[in-house]
Parts: sequence; C-alpha cells; structure tokens
Amino acid sequence: MLSSLRRAAVRLPANRQQLKSTLASATPSAANAQPKLSSNVLGVLGKGALAATGVAAGAIYYRMQTDEGFSRSAYFYAKVLPAYVDYRVTQFYVEDILKLADPDQDEYYDRLHNRYSPEIFDVILNLKGFYIKIAQLSSTRDDFVPKQYLDRAKQLQSDAPAKSIDEVVAIIEQSTGKPIGALFQSIDPTPLGAASIGQVHKAILLDGTTVVVKVQYPEAEKHFRNDIGTIKSFCALAQPAHLPTMNEIEKQFMNEFDYRKEADHLSEVRANIQASPYSHSFVVPRPYPDLCTKDLLVMEYLQGKSLLDGIHQHFEVIANERHTTVDALRAEQDKEDAERDAAGLARRTGPSEEELRRYQKLLQARDTWTATKHVLYDYS
Repeated sequence: MLSSLRRAAVRLPANRQQLKSTLASATPSAANAQPKLSSNVLGVLGKGALAATGVAAGAIYYRMQTDEGFSRSAYFYAKVLPAYVDYRVTQFYVEDILKLADPDQDEYYDRLHNRYSPEIFDVILNLKGFYIKIAQLSSTRDDFVPKQYLDRAKQLQSDAPAKSIDEVVAIIEQSTGKPIGALFQSIDPTPLGAASIGQVHKAILLDGTTVVVKVQYPEAEKHFRNDIGTIKSFCALAQPAHLPTMNEIEKQFMNEFDYRKEADHLSEVRANIQASPYSHSFVVPRPYPDLCTKDLLVMEYLQGKSLLDGIHQHFEVIANERHTTVDALRAEQDKEDAERDAAGLARRTGPSEEELRRYQKLLQARDTWTATKHVLYDYS
C-alpha cells in the first residue's frame, strides 16, 4: 500500500506543472481573475487528491483480497479502533471535563460496555484463533474484565466454535498421508471440546481401543503469527503496559504448534509420575507416538469431568457444607468484591499466605496421623 501511495505521489510534479500553467495564464488585472484562479487551483488539487485516494483504495482492496493476514488485521482495526476512540473520548469527558469520581463514571462506561461487547465478541468469533485464546484467558479475570465482556468470554471456556467432522477427517488424512479407515474404526463426529488452535474427538483404534484425537487447524500457526503482531501493535497504541505480557504469551504459545512435542512431554510426565509416591493419585494419559504428527495427537481416553464441571461440583460441596447454595456463595463473593473495590483494595483472588501456611500444617498433621495409624496397625 505504501509503494502505491508513493507511485501516486510521483505524479504530482506533472500536476504542479499544470498548476503553474494555470497561474501564468491568469490575468491579474481582471476583476474575475481571483475566483477563476481559485477554481482552477482547487480543480487541479481535487483531481490529484481524488486520483491518489483512488490508487490508495485500490491498493488496499487488492491487498485485502490477496493477503489474508492483512485482511484480518484490517478487519480487526476497522471494528476495534472506533470502540477504542469512543472509550478514550469518554474517559477524557468524565475525568477531565466532568471530573467525576470513579463510582460516578460507571454509568458512562456501562453504556459503552453494553454497546461494544456484542461487536467485539463478533470480531472474536469471526477471526477465531488467537483472539479466542485471549478471550479465554480474559474470562478468568473477574477482577479485571467488565461484566458485559466477561459473560461473553466465559462462553468460550468450553464452547469455542468447532470445525465439521468432514474437515477434521481431511486434516487427519492430510497430516498422516493415510485414509481415515486405515487409522480408526470410527471417530465421534461431536467434538469433546474445541479451543483456539484445534479440537478434540473420541475415536476407536483398529484394535478396539478408545482414544482421544486432538487435531490442529491447518491455518492456526499462520494466523497466530499474524494475529499476535496485530494485538501487539494495538497494545502499543492503546495499552503499552500490556506489551510485556503479550510478548510472554507469544513466547509460550509458539511451543504449542507441534503436537509431537506434546506427546513427548506426556510420555515424560507420565513416566515421572508413575515412578513417584503420587502414582496412586494422578493419572497421565498415554500417547500413541506412532499415530502422532505435527498436527495430530492421539492419546489414551480417560473418563472424567471437564475442569469447569469439576470446579462447579467442588463449590456445590462447599455450599452444602455451609447449608447454602452456589448462587448464594457467588452473591456473597460479588458483595465482597464490590466492597473492596469501593475501598480501593485489590480483590481476593485466592488464599492468603497465612491461609496457605495453615493449610500446609493441616496436611502435614493429616499425613502424620495417617502414618501413625499404619505403624500402630502393623505393630498390633
């Protein structure tokens, strides 16, 4: 696009020559010379500007049609930049003009949250990939993300968009170079889950073993590299303080695009756990290295609950012990958060250091009592 703009600028000397001829042909003594001259000048400049604008627009359109990364970035900025400007204008208005206290600003910001959260969520769903990952990470920050955005982001914790089973089969066959029937008896068309770079299905091997198949989207790595650049450039403009975080995320996620490495890590962790005293408490699924590729991970199927379901069940137990409900616990937490916000205190996001120490002592006492019971039993 910049080269096209430069080419348009090269034509301007010819327009200047035309402008010079117009000036020379004007008669200063004529009563209508000034209006005519102005009209000619504006006409020349207008045509030049229109030509440059047309060239630039054409270059942008061509780039968007031929460069998917540029198209994704342009779409992101076209949707997000107006929202950012609106937020900044509102911030200036409520802080510098109205000089409102923080609680009194909420009404103005809530209007923006209600207006833009559906639009930003649509951007995430349309672009998918890394944008879904950012939304999933944000969904865990109740203390940081406005509720309107948080409620939508939480939908992606276990309900990210998935590809069809035909697309999944095509990815598997392309990655392994084998027909699907040479690898599996069957594969469940309904995914167990979908994430930012791939999705997971239950399948049955030719020998009847039930396994889990994790498939990486073919465009995932390419989109990630482009999208992280777009997000970082936006952070540099809007929130420079978040750039170190984005750099760390980029470094960590670049290791996720080779499932063979993940299979190696599974094997290593599995072996270490099995050789440790905790082998009876933890189970790590066994990978099938012969079936794994860069874009395909096949591992042992373990029956269990999702993390979200497990957390919810845990809080149900706590609620029952306190003779209350999960909703009541959530309301109690929301009230405490609001009180801490009003007092200018950070929200409680976990146990304090003192609480962790007490819990550690409790575990040590429990282990000591368990060992003592075993000794007494053996002695008797």
